[in-house]
Amino acid sequence: LKVDVRDERGGPIAEAEDALTAEGTGVVHVEVPPGAVLVRFSAASASGDVVDRWEVPVTVPDLSGATLAVATPVFVRARTTASFQALRRGDAGTPSPDREFRPTDLVVVRTTIADNGATPAAVAAEVLTREGKALATLPATQRGGLYQVDLPLRSLALGEYVLRFTATRGEASALNTAGFAIVR
Repeated sequence: LKVDVRDERGGPIAEAEDALTAEGTGVVHVEVPPGAVLVRFSAASASGDVVDRWEVPVTVPDLSGATLAVATPVFVRARTTASFQALRRGDAGTPSPDREFRPTDLVVVRTTIADNGATPAAVAAEVLTREGKALATLPATQRGGLYQVDLPLRSLALGEYVLRFTATRGEASALNTAGFAIVR
């Protein structure tokens, strides 16, 4: 898989080759300027022929003047109880593009906080209904620069939900949300 990031005029900004591991998973980190960008994915066969290509427009926020910001939450699904415990201890794991989970799935959700204050921000997480009603407050623990929560899928009914991370320091606050669903 090749990942190519382009600006609004189509000019190249960044790219990454061989973004997938042998297991078919992978994570790509690229530095891009604030504003609208186009992320282009190209999948190739073993012989190098492009077999699929798709594009995703993304708006990169300008955080240069921000004193506090919450990054997009990342869902990491564990396949076993042992791997879930490893995730809880801070192992990297592989982010999941899925936002539909079964009640028996084991999921950790992580985010980072951009904070240029002298005192660290307080971070909290809440599970909300799709209408925005708070259902549960989750303890956010800090592990290696990331804040993470265990998603309590077994405690929730089938349906659609929103996970909201909030960071506060004095009068300043920032939040970010991610939707997810519990299915059969």
